Amino acid sequence: MPGWRLRDPMVLANELATLTEAALRDDESAALEQISAEYAKRLTMDLEYIVLMSPEARTYVHTNKLREGRVYADEANLAAAAVRSPSLRPYERNTGEVIREAVVPVMRDGEHYAVVRVGQIVPDGSLRRRVVGSLAATAGIPAVLEALSASWTDALLSAGVGI
Repeated sequence: MPGWRLRDPMVLANELATLTEAALRDDESAALEQISAEYAKRLTMDLEYIVLMSPEARTYVHTNKLREGRVYADEANLAAAAVRSPSLRPYERNTGEVIREAVVPVMRDGEHYAVVRVGQIVPDGSLRRRVVGSLAATAGIPAVLEALSASWTDALLSAGVGI
């Protein structure tokens, strides 16, 4: 996309981990509301999600509110929840989409509390891009079929096959 630059998701994940740790010094439920608002402000077109996930893979905060409070017990999410040092990794979803994910641990009272996960869309692996590409290709199908039909007809006629 013209003018669309990918940011480094690790920079954002580190910033959000620092903000999250500072917010968690206070009352947890008030902090989670504050964190949720901050994550929502930071979500941009190049990002798929920003999540605060417990070590058990439960989402405390998710930029998709329908996903808050869920436990993700699959291998990829459990691996992310277990991260204890910042990491950048590819995350292949069950949809075939590829996400570049930054995962940064969050501490509270000297203990591992959660991880911040920032998922960035990889343009070539993006479901959005594939859907748009498919729709664009679908729009061109009648012209392609017409061209193929004409060339098949010509080939069959030149081979002496009656149609």
